[in-house]
Amino acid sequence: MNKRRNWVRADKLQPGDRVQDANGNNVTIKDVSKGVFPGSILITLQDAVPDFAYLESDTKIFVE
Repeated sequence: MNKRRNWVRADKLQPGDRVQDANGNNVTIKDVSKGVFPGSILITLQDAVPDFAYLESDTKIFVE
């Protein structure tokens, strides 16, 4: 598991990073891929509802 504890751009997220889901729970990123729209990132979350999120590539996310 990654231990970065820092703000990271969405296009730099990696599987194994831990982020907070919509319910405030810390969850693990299962997969990161390019989204359907130009400049978008699709992240798939493990054990979260919803289990995915679309982000713009320059969005900053706090990674634990």
